[in-house]
Parts: sequence; structure tokens; C-alpha cells
Amino acid sequence: MTVATLSPPAWSARLGTMAGLLDALPQAVVLSDPDGRCWLNAAARQLLPVLPTGRGEQRLEGVFGPDHPLVSMAARAQLSGTVRARDLALYEGAGRRTIYDAACEHLPEERLTVTTLWPAAQGRVENDPALAGEVLRGVAQRFAHEVRNPLAGIRGAAQLLMRTADPSASALAQLVRDEADRIERLTERLEALEMLQRPQCAPTNIHVATGRVVDLLRAGYPTIRVHAEFDPSLPELWVDRDQIIQAVLNLGKNAAEACGEGGRVTIGTRFLAGRHLQRRPDADRVGLVEVSVTDDGPGIDEGRRALLFRPFISSKAGGMGLGLTITAEIVKRHDGLIEVQTCPGRTRFAILLPLRSENEAGR
Repeated sequence: MTVATLSPPAWSARLGTMAGLLDALPQAVVLSDPDGRCWLNAAARQLLPVLPTGRGEQRLEGVFGPDHPLVSMAARAQLSGTVRARDLALYEGAGRRTIYDAACEHLPEERLTVTTLWPAAQGRVENDPALAGEVLRGVAQRFAHEVRNPLAGIRGAAQLLMRTADPSASALAQLVRDEADRIERLTERLEALEMLQRPQCAPTNIHVATGRVVDLLRAGYPTIRVHAEFDPSLPELWVDRDQIIQAVLNLGKNAAEACGEGGRVTIGTRFLAGRHLQRRPDADRVGLVEVSVTDDGPGIDEGRRALLFRPFISSKAGGMGLGLTITAEIVKRHDGLIEVQTCPGRTRFAILLPLRSENEAGR
């Protein structure tokens, strides 16, 4: 079998606008083809300044050295899909040596291997949601721009469908249009980096948000059983409704895709009796409301658990690996917490949100 390779001029054509997106990342990213040719984003070129500035004419052996573990990791990733390592030494010129952690992800449809590098000090806290927003800020404006054009077409098509005489189709079209409007609001805020900085909070019935997620999952995953277990006694929460919808929807989509056809996903809410949150020593303790997403899929293996909230690490073909990162950042901006429990046959993500008033939220 002949394996197609990317000649130097093909990199810019193949990557298109993705090249600019990758260049905006603060993390070093190296793309390589089956023949060992590679492309480095801006952070990788800065990390390894001894290399020439050209992108497509590099080879992995020339970037890291023929005997460096990253060369063999990229080759193994083509067979196993994912290879990770910690405490790899990189020499950055002038004899300077830095320790990095790395992940190699193979994308079979694209015939590319993505190698991501980050300092080992970050690797030890990679499951800390506080790191999530750092990477996203560099790509937010580019992402919003790319989304807005197709979004207008989707909304227009939904408006045409709403004119049909079929009530069920009209209701589905209304759902599509409402989601297009919500995503439009999010992209506007992405461009101003508002989503990654300060939520626009207001008194919110949490079940309006979770109910929307249930509707979206049922429409998007018709072969999945989606159940709602809501506590009707919960008071209103001081949250950003659109952001909370997005956070829970990201978890719900992951759950639906994990359990597969015939699986079960449960979206639940409850008051956590006996548990409180105190963010600062001088702050009052506040109660917690839990929003949970549970699925009956195979669970999360130990190797992936340590990287759950790392951006651009995905187990899904074609996935960008941003869903959990965005969810973690949204929850952090609401002064909340995320808890994860997983075993074969059951995975449960719980978002814990503080019960507080407008005055308490501003303290």
C-alpha cells in the first residue's frame, strides 16, 4: 500500500485557517505525516529556536533528534492512536534543558499525528480546571469568526422549516433556531472574551437550562434514552444561563457519545445537604446545588482521567478536545466545582454551583 505524504507546499493548503488557529495557541504543537515530515506552530518554533523558520520542510528527526523519545512516540501513535509521556528533556539551544510532558494523538482520517508539549510543572496539575481558560483565550476570537458565517445559514434554514404545516417539524425547527440564536450570543461574547472572563449572571431557574439540554440531547441523539431527574424545590441560582446550558450540554454530548446506541443518559439536579463552599477565609459559607450528568457507558480509563480537562486532547475521531475545557472554565467563572466519578458501566460528572444572591456574587 502506498502511503500519501505531505510535500512542503501542501501544508498551508491542507491546514488552511487551522494554521492560524494553531499558531494562536500558547502550547507547542507539532503535526507530522506518516513520512515524518512535520509542521510546527508558533509556540513550537519559539520553543526550539535552533530550527529554521520554515514550516513544511521540517522532519521529526531534525526537530527533536533521531533518538529522541518523541520520534518513536509519534510512530507508536500511528498504531495505537494515543501515546503519552512525562518528564521528557528538550534542549532549547545554548545548552538550556527543560522538562516537558507530551501527548501524541493520531488522526487516521487526516493521516496526521498531533504532538502537544507543555512544561512538566503544568503537567502535574493538568486536571485543575483553573488552567482551562489560559489556552482558550488565544483562540476565542478566531473561533467566533469561523462559526458566525455557517450559523447564519442554519438560522435561515430553520426559519423556512418553521413555515411547514407539520407541527413536529415546526417545533424542531424552533429548537434549531433558538440554539442558533444562543450560539450567536456566545460567539459575540467570545469575540469580546466575555465568556472566558466574567459571566453575565441573573436570577435563573436552573431547570430552564437543564431542560433545554434534555431537549437538545433527545433531538440530537434519538437512539439514546435521555432522562431528567430534577428537584423542583430548588431556588433560582445567580448564574449565566447561556453559559450553564453550554457547560451541561458539553457533558451531555460526551455522555451520549460514550454510551452509544441504546444507552442511557440522566441529567439531574439536587440540593447538596450538609455540603458548603467557602471560597475565601473572610467569605460566608454558602450551600451548593448539584447539576449532574450520568451515563452507562464503558467509563473513562485511567490514562485519560489525568488529562480530562486538558485542551485539544480528545478520544473522539475528529474531536477538537475543547468540550470539557470550556465546561471547566465556565464552572470556575461561576465559583463552582466539578467532580468526576467513573467505573465500567457508569460515569458521573457533577457541577456544583453556589447558592448565593447578587450581592454575595459580587464579593
